[in-house]
Amino acid sequence: MSPGVRFAVIGSGSSANAYLFEYDGYGLAVDNGFSCRKFIERAGSLGFDPSRIGKILLTHTHSDHVRGVERLSKHLKVPVCMGTEVSLKGVVKNNVYARADVEPGTEYRAGPFSFTPFALSHDCPGAMGYRIAVDGTVFTLVTDTGTITPEMHSHAFESDVLFLEANYDPGMLAGGPYPLVLKRRIRSELGHLSNPDAVEFINDLSLSPSLSRVYLCHLSLNNNSVEVLGDEIRNGLGWDIPYTICPRGEMVMGHPLPAGPRTQAGDRCRS
Repeated sequence: MSPGVRFAVIGSGSSANAYLFEYDGYGLAVDNGFSCRKFIERAGSLGFDPSRIGKILLTHTHSDHVRGVERLSKHLKVPVCMGTEVSLKGVVKNNVYARADVEPGTEYRAGPFSFTPFALSHDCPGAMGYRIAVDGTVFTLVTDTGTITPEMHSHAFESDVLFLEANYDPGMLAGGPYPLVLKRRIRSELGHLSNPDAVEFINDLSLSPSLSRVYLCHLSLNNNSVEVLGDEIRNGLGWDIPYTICPRGEMVMGHPLPAGPRTQAGDRCRS
């Protein structure tokens, strides 16, 4: 894996989500649920140069992922890659700087990066996760999906770094204030992954020859917490894989990548 790759969770959770990758002077963003100014401020505070971003990858059009995409794409004058089924009508005020349609299962280039979209199981047309590869390092983003498919498992198994949704605690959701119809939507196969779902998926990846860290993202404001998820992981995780829980709304800088094959896991940290 390349030690020259830098990456960060600009923020994740119920309110705003964004990710940023950089290598050899080229940046690749995934989503932007923040304002353009806030995204640039956050990226800059972590040592990234947003002017290096060459493309923005869009997972889906729910507001916490797309809210700031239009302004950011116009400010940077870069295209936004999205599924052919995605409609921006009523989602953004005017339009993005340029639209680039992409198909699940097809590999695309973006500077030194390659990326392959794959379908998510979510109640939003054209929702996609991404496999992102650069200089021998593979990242997979699996958030906003109600179930794990064989394709998601395959991409995650072959990854070095996995960004995985752990949206809700079943007990907190059941006893919380949401109306029943919303609770059913969240629990459905078109909704979100629960904490037990996430832990089960990580356990299913225990034989991966390359996975070196998991970032647990997209925690619900009302139905999850870092502490609750941490307890679920400590009690249910069956192998020694380093992980980072990404607190809602906070920036998390990616850990340096190991230079060789995966060795015995070190710290289990909570950023």
